[in-house]
Amino acid sequence: MQKEDCGFDFSPSWRKFIFHFLPWLILLISPILWIDWTHTHIPWQKFLFKHTLNLGFNVVVFYLNFYVWVPQLLIKRKHRAFLGRNLAFLLPMLFFLHFCYSEIIGSYMLVNEGHLHKPPIFLLLFGDSLAFSLSVGVASAIRVTQRLQSEKDRYQEMENEHLKSELLYLKYQLQPHFFFNTLNNIYALIDLAPKMAQENVLRLSRLMRYILYHSDEMAVPLADEIQFLQNYVELMRLRYAEHVQIEMEFPKEEGLQVPPLLLIPLLENAFKHGVDARRPSFIQLSLRLDEEWLCFEVKNSLFPKTETDKSGSGIGLENLCKRLELFYPEQDYQFEQGPQSNYFLARLCLPK
Repeated sequence: MQKEDCGFDFSPSWRKFIFHFLPWLILLISPILWIDWTHTHIPWQKFLFKHTLNLGFNVVVFYLNFYVWVPQLLIKRKHRAFLGRNLAFLLPMLFFLHFCYSEIIGSYMLVNEGHLHKPPIFLLLFGDSLAFSLSVGVASAIRVTQRLQSEKDRYQEMENEHLKSELLYLKYQLQPHFFFNTLNNIYALIDLAPKMAQENVLRLSRLMRYILYHSDEMAVPLADEIQFLQNYVELMRLRYAEHVQIEMEFPKEEGLQVPPLLLIPLLENAFKHGVDARRPSFIQLSLRLDEEWLCFEVKNSLFPKTETDKSGSGIGLENLCKRLELFYPEQDYQFEQGPQSNYFLARLCLPK
């Protein structure tokens, strides 16, 4: 038999009740704490009745504004109606309080430095007006703050959902683009070297497995991403082994996490635009780590495109830039690419 938990459940409903009840309770008992009853000529029963009556009006004013007038008028920018409702409530309340004060304390005299005088009712009403205004102001401030926080939370939730959906869309867009290039490479080997084509199919299956099981994750171990890049290079090396010099430099790092498939577009572009079928070509890959950055650098042969060269639609780099903006919205990354003196350079540095 499971033992019941007898502890107090401090649920949100209890917190809300205490948040509303405790301040009014403190205001109700405050006269008992700070008034010296020995030096007042007004009976304490009548004074507490006056205090309770005034506090009751402020409670009504507070919750009318908190639950009705602020949400329906002030937040909707109906400022005149909001002020009109409060003034329409304030004026009758002051008349009623004036009548009550005249009946309660009108026949009593107060002692002030040896002189007797009647309590200044207009000053009491002025104080009640200030208390009324304070109740309206506090109710408005709390309600508007809650509304702004709710809007902020809702906007953040929408941003997160938008981020997830756009990332999913970009990944699905990336996968066909990657497979299109890779399958073209395998197709070119089927007639020339069937055995090599089979090896490429096996390598491609490993790449597919990685994409299927890891592309939906927000981050993957750097070691897995490095293995993915190495498999891709070995797949491409079988096709360009004769005239393409490929060099790789990867660190031995297993603890760092990186977004999946974020580096492959740079490598794809190097093979697509940095390799010529008739001229010697080279591709150099370098992945370096320092205290703050992970830098992936790709250098490849520079073959300027002619006006008749229509290869490449730029989908890979376009997706890369969009994913960088989604993963690092504060621009906390460095990405540059462009031709150098005798080679093409693409460098992407991500914060660790």
